[in-house]
Amino acid sequence: MELPKLEKFNAFETENADMWIQRYELMCEFSKWDDVQATRAFTCFIDDYVLAWYMLLDNEDRNNKQTLFRKFTERFGRKSIEKVGLWKDAADLKQKQYETVSQFISRIERLCFLAGQTLMMEQFILRGLRPEFVVPFVTATGLKQNFSVSEAIDAALLADITMQLASKPEPVTSAIEDNPTPQIQPRSDGKCDTYCNSYEHFENAQFYVPPVNVLNHVYRQQKRPPNKRLQRNKFNFYPRSAKSNPSHNSTKHRFMNSRNSSPNPNIVNLFANSGCSRADCKINVRIGSSVIHTLVDTGAAVSVINTKTYQSLQVDTLYPVDKSDLLGVRGVNDNFIRVLGKVTLPVEIGKLTLFHDFYILDDVNMPLILGRDFMHDQRLSPKKA
Repeated sequence: MELPKLEKFNAFETENADMWIQRYELMCEFSKWDDVQATRAFTCFIDDYVLAWYMLLDNEDRNNKQTLFRKFTERFGRKSIEKVGLWKDAADLKQKQYETVSQFISRIERLCFLAGQTLMMEQFILRGLRPEFVVPFVTATGLKQNFSVSEAIDAALLADITMQLASKPEPVTSAIEDNPTPQIQPRSDGKCDTYCNSYEHFENAQFYVPPVNVLNHVYRQQKRPPNKRLQRNKFNFYPRSAKSNPSHNSTKHRFMNSRNSSPNPNIVNLFANSGCSRADCKINVRIGSSVIHTLVDTGAAVSVINTKTYQSLQVDTLYPVDKSDLLGVRGVNDNFIRVLGKVTLPVEIGKLTLFHDFYILDDVNMPLILGRDFMHDQRLSPKKA
């Protein structure tokens, strides 16, 4: 059967998808096609990008004419023109001269999530990398032609490490002294070295983010320094009073419990810095009219917000939650945590208002966590006071 003449729908060039689908229906009616013929011939009039979207539909949606056309209009109609523009921006994105791979991936990821599609995210990442990052990036992915988003992010972090290991530590200055003097300090081992108990302290503090794998793989042989206040006898790690108080539970204690006993599957721990006391990393931030006690964690790769905390936010503007093609987060015990959504929120720290993306998780034991991605985006680096 010879197909009638109709311009092929191009997701990036066809201006009005609503008018195009109406012309397609008129063509089907003029050709006296039934619903089965109309749905089967639909793939002959769309480009590869729309075809990839079509292949992700269920068989019932593909074979139902009304459902197929409705979903097509919702995805490529007038309301989706702005998303297509974001998708094109992600395709043309290039890594800047002084931008790390992690920051570059964050920019592409943000545009792809806003566009509602992450199908070509890996290719966009590889296409936009600077030449010096392409070799370690491709080597880390094992020269695969098709690799997942998580593999791309892992490879990018490995490429960051490869480039950073070649450079030497630079002299740093104290963030507390009035007249700072140059001094050589060792790189952080993942601990949070700066104590911030107010907005002003956080504004004046400096942070250094160590190049740690994005999936928070824990160096399991790392040992916690002895705490004489809690270690009152050699047979008991902690006294009963410390065990009963959740604020005294150390990361090592939680880690040992996860190996020697059956952990609660509904509680996950995203903190990889086993030598960091959680009380030393907390600050108060403001989102809208809500003040949140927040953990600054250099061992957490991404910033997260508890579901209950997000639902209780008192904000003037309702911020949209993106639930399309979301990644998972790997916890400190290598457990995979499903992400319920991703939202961009304005975080007020002192006089600064910083917009940042937060992953929404149900099973996290902190209301809000500022991870390394927040520090990368804001160019913060922790240094010992």
